[in-house]
Amino acid sequence: MSTRSERLIERVCGPGHPLAPSLHHWGLTSGAFLAFVESNESKFRRKVRQVGDPAAQLDLLAEWAVARHFLADRRFTVQYEPRRAEGGRSADFGVTFKTHTPLQVEVTRLRAGGSALDIKLARVLSDKVGQLAPGSANLLVVSLPPDDGPLEGAADALLAAAFKVLNNAAASPLPPEAGRDFQRGRPRLGAVWLVSDPAELRGLHLWVNAQAKHPLPAEVLRFLYS
Repeated sequence: MSTRSERLIERVCGPGHPLAPSLHHWGLTSGAFLAFVESNESKFRRKVRQVGDPAAQLDLLAEWAVARHFLADRRFTVQYEPRRAEGGRSADFGVTFKTHTPLQVEVTRLRAGGSALDIKLARVLSDKVGQLAPGSANLLVVSLPPDDGPLEGAADALLAAAFKVLNNAAASPLPPEAGRDFQRGRPRLGAVWLVSDPAELRGLHLWVNAQAKHPLPAEVLRFLYS
C-alpha cells in the first residue's frame, strides 16, 4: 500500500475496517478516485461512522463504486453530495461531462431477502423520483444484490416487472399512492441504470426515459452503454 493511500485509509476508516480493502484497491488503481476521496475526506469519514452493519456498508460501497466508475473516464468530474440551489436533499453525486454538461446521480442498492426484487425496485422508483432535482438531468443507479440479482439479459425484465407493479400499485404490497407518486415524478427521471454488485461494478441494463424533461446527453448514454 502506498504511503499516500495508507495514510488516507487510516484517517477515513482504519486499515481493519471492512471497507478498507476496497478503498485500498480502488485508490491504488485509480489516481482520480484517490484524489476524490482526499478532497471529500470528511464526508467519507462521516459516512463510514454512520454505517454499522454489513448491509449498510455494502450500500455505501455501491455508492462509492459509481463514483469510481465515472472517475475512470477523464471526461467526467464528480462532486460528492452537491448542494441544491433550491434547497432540499441533494443527489449523491453531481457529475459533469467535459466541464459543461451536468447531471445529478442518485445511487441505491437493493438488499437480498425479503420482498421480491420487482417489488423492491418498484418501491425504490416511487420513492426516489420525488427526490430528484426538477431542473437538471437525473440518473438513478440501482445496484442489484449479488446473491439473487439477475444477470445480463434478465435485468430488463426486472425493470419491466417493476413498472408493471407501479402501474397497478393498488394490487401490490406497495402503498396505493406509489404508482401515482412515480407518474408525477417520472418526467424528472432521465434514465435508470441497473448495475451488478459494487465489488466489480458492471452495467446490466440501461432504461432511458423518452419523456424526460431533461434527457441525459447522448454521449453520457454511450458511456453508460459501453
